[in-house]
Amino acid sequence: MIVELLSANKRSLVVLLLMGVSLSTAQADTLTLKSGKVIQGKIVERNSRTIQLDIGLDFPITYYTDEIKDVSETPAAQSPSSVPLKIPVVNLNVGKADQLEQQGLVAIDEGKMDEGLGLLQEALRLDPQGSRHLNFGMVLLGNGVSLQKQGKTEEALKILRESESEIQHALKLFDPDGETTFISQAYNLLGEMYANAFNDKAKAKTFYEKSLSFYDNPAARRGLAALP
Repeated sequence: MIVELLSANKRSLVVLLLMGVSLSTAQADTLTLKSGKVIQGKIVERNSRTIQLDIGLDFPITYYTDEIKDVSETPAAQSPSSVPLKIPVVNLNVGKADQLEQQGLVAIDEGKMDEGLGLLQEALRLDPQGSRHLNFGMVLLGNGVSLQKQGKTEEALKILRESESEIQHALKLFDPDGETTFISQAYNLLGEMYANAFNDKAKAKTFYEKSLSFYDNPAARRGLAALP
């Protein structure tokens, strides 16, 4: 379960930054990117910097406002979140960090782990926001699980603890009112870690339930149902 989650999340993070993923639906909200790609789905959260779009995966995909040209919402989606998109003044460090993070995730997806981790760390140095800590923690979690399967227990434990620290740090940075899907993802990852890597079912249950308290996360529901 944890390997499937990490693989899907890692692939989706690359997708959210580099590609347009389409979901066919008659009642879809539509994002048009500056690249020309058009993505359809359901806007679940929105702020001045990001839009989170449910495209039919287990969790929403995040798009940055500086890559979006236009937003079109269905009448049913009209709400405070449907205020016309305002593109904020771009912080150069943020833009550079976004670029480094994209490059790092692509490198990791291509199997260049050390290079990818270095780029993610540099992005964190420039702009240490919660989502970057979450991404970094997720990659470390995948590494720890892989080492654990190879029997490298001590090395795996060290990396898993680093992963937990990164994810917990991300939780401290997320806005509990505006970034609930990110928070849900973070708690779900902790649930997966404790259920599968640390074999602590009681703690895993707590984290899965916490995840579901912020967002109806299908992955967390599956994880919770799988516990004895």
